[in-house]
Amino acid sequence: MDRAIDAPEQRLCEDLPKLCHGLSDLTTEVINATVDAAFYSVVLRRYSRTNRYTAAILAYVFGAGAAMTLLAPNFGKLVKKQATLEGEYRGLQGRLRGNAESVAFYGGIDKEGRLIKSKFAELVKHRGRLLATQWRFGVVQVCVWLVGEGCCVMVVFVWVFCR
Repeated sequence: MDRAIDAPEQRLCEDLPKLCHGLSDLTTEVINATVDAAFYSVVLRRYSRTNRYTAAILAYVFGAGAAMTLLAPNFGKLVKKQATLEGEYRGLQGRLRGNAESVAFYGGIDKEGRLIKSKFAELVKHRGRLLATQWRFGVVQVCVWLVGEGCCVMVVFVWVFCR
């Protein structure tokens, strides 16, 4: 038996659906962003009769995206740790289910209970840190996008319509 995959049940039952859901979200976002950019470029070109404003907006979008990439915490590492903790917790529960008779017979209920409770507490603590990090980054991201977008729209509006 190949032992290269540490938790095949976790990979099949949790990680694969998460991957599929993430890829479908990514595809939808990329298609929406591309269609929006093309539409606004055409409309802005029609009103301004030049492409320099479109280039300014694209520069803002790529600049803000680069800034968010640099400011973003390492979510991959945090999510990987969460998946590992979930797998370990599920493994402890499975071990207890599989060895329940032996645990009860030899009086290991307290020890197994402490192990499972401590792993659950560790998982909950990490999940709280992950959610707090996601929330803080979301606030920064919204502020950067809204302030930058508002400034960019005002500049383009003044250049195009107030000449």
